[in-house]
Parts: sequence; structure tokens; C-alpha cells
Amino acid sequence: MRVVLAIVGVLLGFLVGSAFLGLICDTAGCEDSLDVWLGFLTLGLAIAGGVIGYRLPTKIINSGNARGSGRYQGTPKCLQCGSELRQEGLFCGSCGARKRPISSPATTNKRRFPLLIVIVVIGVIILISVMSSVLTSNSERNVVNPEVPSDVLPVPTAAPTAVPALDPPTATPVPTATTVPPTATPVPFNIYRSKKFGFSLSYTSAWTVDERVQANAPPEVMPDIVFSDSKTGFTHVIVEIERLSLSQGSINEFVNRRIHWNPGIVADPTGVPIDRINGLLFHGVLKKGEPATRIILVVANGPWVIAVEFIPHPDEEHVGQAPFPAFEWPRINDMVESFELFPAGV
Repeated sequence: MRVVLAIVGVLLGFLVGSAFLGLICDTAGCEDSLDVWLGFLTLGLAIAGGVIGYRLPTKIINSGNARGSGRYQGTPKCLQCGSELRQEGLFCGSCGARKRPISSPATTNKRRFPLLIVIVVIGVIILISVMSSVLTSNSERNVVNPEVPSDVLPVPTAAPTAVPALDPPTATPVPTATTVPPTATPVPFNIYRSKKFGFSLSYTSAWTVDERVQANAPPEVMPDIVFSDSKTGFTHVIVEIERLSLSQGSINEFVNRRIHWNPGIVADPTGVPIDRINGLLFHGVLKKGEPATRIILVVANGPWVIAVEFIPHPDEEHVGQAPFPAFEWPRINDMVESFELFPAGV
């Protein structure tokens, strides 16, 4: 009977534990640590059910004995001779044996029931405390570290189809180094200004400017303005100024006369007009058709004729009929473009 009741108690304990487990998982969620605690809880409830089932027959029998002894408690008998004992006295009236106290089942039951109640109450308190602490810790963990669905914060990925197809590198022609003139670091420019002759032009700050008086020059020939390299001393630009009267001819004649000191050089008869400053741009060439050696810019400003001669360095190589190497053309163009006229003597 006790075995059957113990088995029934174990099953009831598991059922109660399973019910608590389902309730807690529905409200707070189950995790690894919580599953361990709930497993212990279910096992404890099963053991408690088995103990209660095993002890239940004893309690029922003791309770029945207590009720039966209450009805027949008036005729106790001696344990030695079997004669009836009277209530008074400590010894048997027939054999003189000392009476042994007979514990009343009701008294024993009264002693056992309070202890059982205390144990059950303590177990319930411990069970409630453990459950509340587990639920509290699990709730705090869920609040502090909430699970974020993976689709709420998607990680952007580069789709292969979103990248436009690039043309092959050979489809776009790349200019060679020979087609693009090399560009160096820009050099600061200074401005030369002559109030007497009424002109100004810019030049690189690496040059120095001097005035040179020609030996045995006639009065109408002014001192030359010379732009030289401060490191090498080579003269790159000479500005020649002369007073020109109507009897002295045209600008072309002036140019030919100015370079007459070098019999191997004549002015290019096809000068390029520069309307902005009322001037012409000539290429000086050799008589024998060799590469040009100079570029001459000639302008007239009042009574003055101003000739700006650009001189290439003899060690600089240039191709074909070009009077200057390719890397010097930007500098020459900048100086020609910077040439300005204003009223002389201002």
C-alpha cells in the first residue's frame, strides 16, 4: 500500500512541477540556468510527493488508533499477567509488576503532526523564495539584454548587380607622355614695369633684371633691359628700345636693323599680329634654313619701338624647326600674354 501511494505521490509531484514549469516558461521565458532550477524544483516536488504518499498510511492508521483508543481506553491490562489494571497506582494488583506507560496514539500523532507542518511550511517558503529569485533575475536579464530581431537592423551588403560594368582599360585612349608637355611646380612671377617707356611684363622670380648700355650706340637707342638666370648667368630675354621716327621705316625694317649685328640671322617676314597691343611676333631664322634661334615681339608705343627677344639656351635640345624646346613654350606664352602697354612717361 505504501509503495503504491509513494508512486502516486511521485507522479503527482511531477505533474505539479511540470505545471509550474509551463507557467514560468510562458511568463518569463526559459534559459539554460532557469531550466536547471526548474529541473531541481520538479525533482523536489516529486520527492515530496513520494514522502507524503509513503507516510500517509501511517498517519491514517495512527489517526484511527487514536479514535479507537479513545473508545476503549478505560480497561488497560498488565503486560506480565494480563489482568486488568486500575487507574491508580504504579504497580499491578495481581503480580506486582510495574506498570509501563502506554503512549496514546493521539499523543504521538499530536507530536508528529506539528513537526510535519513545520517542515512543509519551511519547504514552501524555500520553494517560493527560489522561484521568486529565479523569476526576478530572469526578468532583469531580459530587460537589460533584449533580443533584437535580425531583420530590424539589417547589415548593408553590396549587391553584385548594383555595381555598373566598367569599360575595359583599353577602351579609353590614354595620351602618351610625348603628347602632354611636362608641367613642373609653378614658379612665382615678378612684374617689371617701365613708366618711361609705358610697358610692363611678368617674369619668373628666379631671374634677375639689369640694364645694359650698348657700346657706341646712337642716341636714339636706349639701354637694353636684360633678364638673366641668377644661377647660371645665361640671358634668356632682352628688351631693346629705340625711338622710331617716320623716316626710319616699318616695324619689320626695325627688326631687321636691330638684329643686323648678327649677319646670319634675319627676321621671319611673316610676323603674327597681336592686335591687343598693336604688335607683331616674329621667329628669327638662319639664312641657311637651320632651326630658328630667337622669337621677337615688337610693339610700338608712341615714339618708342619695343622689341622683346627670347633667346634659347644653346645646350637645350629642340625638335625639327621649333625655335625652343617644348617645356619653354609655356613660359614664353605667359610672358607674351602678360605684356601690357600704357601711356609712356606716366
